[in-house]
Amino acid sequence: MLLRNSLRNKLIATASVSTLLLILVLGLTLLQMHRAEQRFIHFIDRDESAMTQLNSMLADGLLAGISIRNKLLNPSLKQPRTVTEGAIQRVNSNIVLLQQAYLNDATWQSQLKELDQRWQQNQQAKLHVLTLIESNQLQAAETHLVKVEHPGWFDIRNQLQSLVKIQRDRFTNTRSEIISQGREDLVLALGLALASLIVGGVLLLILSHRMVINLRSTVHAMKQLNSESSDLNYRLPVRGNDEVGQLAQAFNAFMDHLQQLIIDVSKTSHAVREQMRIVSETSTRSSNEISNQRAETDQVATAMTQMSASVHQVASHANEAANAGHRADAAAKEGQDVVASTIESINQLAEEIGYSAAAVRKLNDDSKHVSEVLEVINSVAEQTNLLALNAAIEAARAGEHGRGFAVVADEVRSLAERTRTSTQEIQTIIDQWLTQSLKAVKAMEASQIKADATIEQASLADVALNEINFAVQQIHEMSVQIASAAEEQSSVAEEISERLVAIDQLANTSSESALETLNAGEAAQQLSRHLRDLVERFKI
Repeated sequence: MLLRNSLRNKLIATASVSTLLLILVLGLTLLQMHRAEQRFIHFIDRDESAMTQLNSMLADGLLAGISIRNKLLNPSLKQPRTVTEGAIQRVNSNIVLLQQAYLNDATWQSQLKELDQRWQQNQQAKLHVLTLIESNQLQAAETHLVKVEHPGWFDIRNQLQSLVKIQRDRFTNTRSEIISQGREDLVLALGLALASLIVGGVLLLILSHRMVINLRSTVHAMKQLNSESSDLNYRLPVRGNDEVGQLAQAFNAFMDHLQQLIIDVSKTSHAVREQMRIVSETSTRSSNEISNQRAETDQVATAMTQMSASVHQVASHANEAANAGHRADAAAKEGQDVVASTIESINQLAEEIGYSAAAVRKLNDDSKHVSEVLEVINSVAEQTNLLALNAAIEAARAGEHGRGFAVVADEVRSLAERTRTSTQEIQTIIDQWLTQSLKAVKAMEASQIKADATIEQASLADVALNEINFAVQQIHEMSVQIASAAEEQSSVAEEISERLVAIDQLANTSSESALETLNAGEAAQQLSRHLRDLVERFKI
């Protein structure tokens, strides 16, 4: 269950277990210390105080005996009674305190009871000696001191010394027990502390081991993605629901999106390359047809020149009009055929110009589609940059464990930035391409307008030739008007020649536009091939 939690919860749980173990160790240590303290306090309050009281009783008993002997040696002294009575009172108080301290100890109660009885007898003997001395019965006092007081005090002193020895032995034993218990408590505390450290260390090792395995998988995936032949089919294994597992899930989702994006870019690149091939073929055909149209226009110009010369001959030989009527009629029909051919060629030129304009418009639409695809690529690059930035932030939060992943995130962000820069450069080229294609469309539309005007002029020429034919038929009746009609036909022929020159210039312009379109198509094909090479780096 713990391994499926977040990394933060794992760390908190590990720290909590270690803290609880340390608190348990501290609690047990404090409990043992409290017990030792209570035992030591009890020892101080009772046993050590008893030792002090026994020593005090021994000292006070000796003090009382010394005071009595000083009084015996110097009966005039006033202090011995006061000193003796004070010592007796202190001994009585200490006996009472000892009886209260060892109230539940039957052995001590028996010893203290016996001591109290002996002391009561001895203190009476001491006071009686003082009374005899004060009564100036020194001999009786000395006798009572030697025979009664001193033997009684000797027994009391021996009993006190025995009790002091017992208490000293108890003190030593208690001290040893307290020291031994303290050492045991210390060993127990150290053992529990060591156990808690081992448990915490094992948990940290397990957690760090799983983290290192997941992070190594992530680093391997990043290296795989950054290699020359990037395998987009590689996916990270998802272990658990923590931050590292979520990172693996996010990486796999990113790889799915990137793989689909590369597939779409590859398909789009292939489609653009195919469209560029079609545009190139169309431009080549347009250039060839324009060349053919220019040749035909040259032929029409030559015919118009010949027709103009014929008209001048008609003007100069007006007197021979009747005899040459048949020849003029034939020449007029020939001119009419040439004009009809010219009209047909110009119609074909207009149709080809229309086809070229439609192809350039189609190229313009495809370029806009390429721009949309580049916008998608640029958007994906920005999203990739944002994902890499978020991964770097999560890696920074992970601290030392996330350092390697932060480097990979920087590489991904750098790749995304280069992708965005490349798409911007492609977008700039496409924009220039769109501008040139729009110019080509406008030029073709202008050419088509002028071609329509040329057709109209050719129609006028056809009408004029019809009039010439009619005039030839009426040549006998209108011989006077032949000269003026010939001059009029000469003017029309010159105008047609000028129109043909304009058509030739338009054909040159159309040829240049077709060449520019062809060059633009080749440049687009090169960009498409470069994009295909970039896509082929990825194994999809």
